Order: sequence, then C-alpha cells, then structure tokens
Amino acid sequence: MIDSITIKQTEKENKTKIEYMNAFGVIFNNYLVIYNINQKITIEIVDIKWISLRKRRKPKKNIYLLSLAILTAVITYFIHFSTTNKYVFSTIAFALFISVIFFKEYKYKFTIIKHNDLLEFEIKRSLKDDAKKIQKFINDQLKEKSS
Repeated sequence: MIDSITIKQTEKENKTKIEYMNAFGVIFNNYLVIYNINQKITIEIVDIKWISLRKRRKPKKNIYLLSLAILTAVITYFIHFSTTNKYVFSTIAFALFISVIFFKEYKYKFTIIKHNDLLEFEIKRSLKDDAKKIQKFINDQLKEKSS
C-alpha cells in the first residue's frame, strides 16, 4: 500500500516538474503553458510537431506616409506656388519619402503546429525574446525525441 502511494506521488511530481519558465510561458515535463494577452493556452508536448516565431512588417503606417508624400509632391508640382513655397513643399515630400524608407514596425506571430491543428497568435514586442527562448527549447526537445 505504501509503495503504491509513493509511486503515485513520484508520478505526480514528474508530471509537474518545471523544465523552463519565463514571462511568456512555462514548460513542464509533459506540457507547455503559454500566457497570451487574454488567455492561458495549455498544450501537451507530445502533440506538438513544430513551433515557429515569425517577424512580419506592419505596412499600414508606411502606406499612409507614402500616400501623404505622393500627395504633397503632386500638389507641389501642379499648383502654382511661389518658388519658396515649392522648395518647402518639395523638402517636406522628400522627408516623407525618406521616412517611409526608414520607418519599420513589426508584429510577431507565434505558431504551434500540432499533429491535427495549427495555433497561431500575435505576441507583444516585449515578449519576443522570451518566446524565442521557449521556441528554441521546445524545438530542441522535439529534435532529441525524434532522434
């Protein structure tokens, strides 16, 4: 009787052993818990095939700046201003073109590929490094199990 209780307790301890933990999530022996913006996602590690973190550009502000630069350049060319005003508007249009080139904003998507499902969600920029660490840890575990 005592042996069976001890075995159950050790099994319970093995299931809840924390292997890695950070602000983005916790990796236990058998499952992964990810803390997303409004939810807690729990996934068994056995079900996971691959995890990836993708960095994508958000072009929305660039499109607004580009359209404003083009509008300013067109207004400068077609409306007859004095030479000083044309130089000012041309400089503004050029500055907007340059800002379109150098302004970059990114969004990060964390993708979990399971055997029968795909989970994909955006993560905050502040958590991207923690998400990279969890991704690397899980993918290394998956490679070890497959070998």
